[in-house]
Amino acid sequence: MIVKMKFINISGPRNDIDRVTDQYLSRYEIQLESALSELKTVDNLRPFVELNPYREVLSKANEFVGYLPNAETVEPDTKLGLDDMFELVRKADEDYRTLQEKKEKLKQKIEEYRAKPVSYTHLTLPTIA
Repeated sequence: MIVKMKFINISGPRNDIDRVTDQYLSRYEIQLESALSELKTVDNLRPFVELNPYREVLSKANEFVGYLPNAETVEPDTKLGLDDMFELVRKADEDYRTLQEKKEKLKQKIEEYRAKPVSYTHLTLPTIA
């Protein structure tokens, strides 16, 4: 079946594109096209080559989920907004790094104590008559 499609142009702040897509476009079947291939008359049009801004956060979230004993059955909380998810992962990463630093400091202290020579003193216990 052939369906007539409409060409729309979306422009605006980059950081708002996700909200617009989620709120307005996600309910429709869409096919994305490269603007460079469609708009040949615009001289100063350049491709947007920024890397995926979610890749690092997603990998961190997957890393933390992997630490859980039931990682295969964990379902994401879809009630959280994008900013809340970013904040949750950022806070978890911060807490994880803090715990790792404490762990390393404790390991160093243990090694210091193990390396110290142990001096025993001779104790004389009183005799009970």
